[in-house]
Amino acid sequence: MRLRLHALLLAGALAASPAWAAEDTAARVEAAIAANPIKGAKVAVCARRLSDGAEIVGRRPREPLSIASNAKLVTTAAALWRLGADYQFQTRLVADGAVKEGVLKGNLILIGGGDPGISGRATGDIFHVPALMAKAVKEAGIVTVEGDLVLDDRFFDRVLRAPTWPAEDSLWWYAAPVSALSFNDNCADISVTGAAKTGAPAIVDAQPPFVRLINRCVTVARGKAANVGFSRAAGGAIVVEGTIESGRPYAESITVEEPALFLGQVLCRELEKAGVTLQGAARLVRGGEKAGDKATELYVWRSSLTEAITIANQRSQNFYAEQIFKTIGASEGRPGSFESGAATVRAFCRAVQLPDGVVTLVDGCGLSLEDKATAQALAGMLEAMYRSKFREPYFNSLAANAEPKSTLSKRMGEPWMAGRIHAKTGTIESRGISALSGYAEALDGETYVFSILTNGASGLSRARELEDAVCRALVQAPPREAARKDKPPKSEGAKP
Repeated sequence: MRLRLHALLLAGALAASPAWAAEDTAARVEAAIAANPIKGAKVAVCARRLSDGAEIVGRRPREPLSIASNAKLVTTAAALWRLGADYQFQTRLVADGAVKEGVLKGNLILIGGGDPGISGRATGDIFHVPALMAKAVKEAGIVTVEGDLVLDDRFFDRVLRAPTWPAEDSLWWYAAPVSALSFNDNCADISVTGAAKTGAPAIVDAQPPFVRLINRCVTVARGKAANVGFSRAAGGAIVVEGTIESGRPYAESITVEEPALFLGQVLCRELEKAGVTLQGAARLVRGGEKAGDKATELYVWRSSLTEAITIANQRSQNFYAEQIFKTIGASEGRPGSFESGAATVRAFCRAVQLPDGVVTLVDGCGLSLEDKATAQALAGMLEAMYRSKFREPYFNSLAANAEPKSTLSKRMGEPWMAGRIHAKTGTIESRGISALSGYAEALDGETYVFSILTNGASGLSRARELEDAVCRALVQAPPREAARKDKPPKSEGAKP
């Protein structure tokens, strides 16, 4: 759903709209909140009308609460502010040395720029970019590299995960390590299939194949209890254990521990396939090591920040958010780090005139419980972005209700509601945290910004019902819909 730009500040639309729509929105939102209490939880709500900037509803609007993936709203806004909508990530492959009779008398150097998109997400082929790099080497007339493939990941520091992330999450895709050189979301795609014979080891495979696997998974008969599990061995190998039914497939994305080397191994394979011999090995850059005066650029891979922001927000992709977070921290000549990313976010918040302390991020995705904000601050930031030159790319990066392949695809699907909410979900189920913040385009032509934060809920279904009810109240159901019941209709199959 694309942004509907208003030609005027909605004054004419509001003057012509029915009185029930213009005057009763605040009362309708308050009624929605009252009709959806969440026992034992802290709930903050802030809604603001964009035509005049008036705050129409405020429930605990100034209380800092954990915001889960609503942190991505701040990270991506700060990225547009710091880097601009036209910014491109760059990954450069250079030859450091002279080429004589097909032999590179030196190293190949791969210089990372924090790109999250070297994967098969766009093309379906995870090896697409490394294959293009290898092709460029061969086309430069290089058939032998006397030196190493040097992986220069110094655009970021080497703190791969935020210190406040739960250690038990480190295996799973949503806690992938962060690196200036990354590949396939820094995960290996593990497939497990039950063998034909009961009692036989399961068939286990990894793509790309550059991870060590320990297979302890056993095939059981169809209909038997099956449970595939994963863990990490002391040496870093991925352990596949448990049971799986004969013939049944199962797949999981498991994080890798050395992302730059992971990409390096893939590129080595693609070089070999292209007919290029690497006499050295793939290795990390050493301290103080630099490309020489004869370094020649062989290939540059570029990808769009705007596309990365859309994936981070619409899919709630943590890895993308963290790559963006460290990139904005690296934008002033310092290495990208969680600390420098947080400093850039603070500078952004001051630039949009938010008071100090109302937004605190220690990572870019919201996985940390220390990521907090007030509902009023999130609404204020959303308003600032709407009034900025970045309105369109920011607005369009958000999930729209009832739109496929987004976090709101199964929520608020009534025909009169479809596509009128553009927002970011947030969920940490184990802590009872749910959040929804974004924009509501009302039937009368008005646009609202809103933030709904819930902490400490015993279950999240009630929190989502509250979020959807507030959104319906802001959109303002047609009279025939509102007249059915005082309580707004619930969405079907609401999931974040």
